[in-house]
Amino acid sequence: MRALLLIAALWAGAVSAADVGPRRALLASYPSWVLPGIDHNQGSVDMYFSTGQYYSVDQGLISWASQISDSRASAETCWGSPNTLVALSIAPNNSPCITAAGLAAWESRTNLFLNSATLSTQSVSVSGVPYSVSFYGTGTITFSGAYTGSLAGTGVNSYVTTTFTPSAGTVTATVSGTVNDANFEAGGFSTPWIPTTGSTATRAADNISAVSGGALDKALRVTPGSVFAQTNAVNFVTSNKIFWFSGAGTWGEQYQPSNTVQIFSNGTTITATAGGQTVAGRAKTSLKYNNTNDSIVFGSGSVVTGADSGRTTNATGTIYLGDNGAGTRELNGYIERVAVAPNTYNLFPTTP
Repeated sequence: MRALLLIAALWAGAVSAADVGPRRALLASYPSWVLPGIDHNQGSVDMYFSTGQYYSVDQGLISWASQISDSRASAETCWGSPNTLVALSIAPNNSPCITAAGLAAWESRTNLFLNSATLSTQSVSVSGVPYSVSFYGTGTITFSGAYTGSLAGTGVNSYVTTTFTPSAGTVTATVSGTVNDANFEAGGFSTPWIPTTGSTATRAADNISAVSGGALDKALRVTPGSVFAQTNAVNFVTSNKIFWFSGAGTWGEQYQPSNTVQIFSNGTTITATAGGQTVAGRAKTSLKYNNTNDSIVFGSGSVVTGADSGRTTNATGTIYLGDNGAGTRELNGYIERVAVAPNTYNLFPTTP
């Protein structure tokens, strides 16, 4: 009997040993789309918002809902691709807007047009600041009063926009033809349509953060580390945030004037100039950090390195994506992808 038990035990051990190789191979495998440099590095995360693919080396395929949240206090119109009606949808309160365009991060805006789904002639009170008007359709809006000009549509599903600075007073928008999904908003650029009926309506600012304890949140808190970010169709204002730590100090990545990207570290900045890319188009940046030195690169531009004076103070702060958590400095565009490799100190490729 003992002999039989011994033989059975040896057989079970042989099966277990034979299975080790395939199991290791399975654990070592990863999706072909995962960003090189993420693949086998423990704790790494690749959030590919524009393709709807999310991966953690430790957990395998994951969902966006387990990694980010958006405490936006209103619904938001989602473009399927920048400035188009393709796959137009509405994200409800407290739900991020994620489409093929990426993860949207917009500042708060108010649509001053009434009954804006199918626009008719109306007047809008304005002050002497920039306003942007946009719509879809084949019709024309002719402006008179505090501003004189016009905006002509180019197609049923084609988006047109104009920005102007009127005198203080009233602008009359005279509509001819078909003008749909129209915005009249204070600001130097247009944003997605804000539906209105008999009164004006406000879209709240996106307030996107990493879920505490999620794979993305954990990866960004590890030092040393490396981050890759890919954005698109960003409307530059000033200090547009890509990601941002709150806490005893501030640390993060942001766009700055003249197509530059910047690491902000408790008042110390490290700024890289773009090479072959623009903030308004598809932009790829990478940075690395180790509590002593940070490096950053934008497209095919030069790598810039400087001292890190603030990262260690942010271990417990909330991490925001596309905003600073205060309803200001939104990205005003789309995060197509963000990938993080903790315990590494390498820059990801940012070209082509």
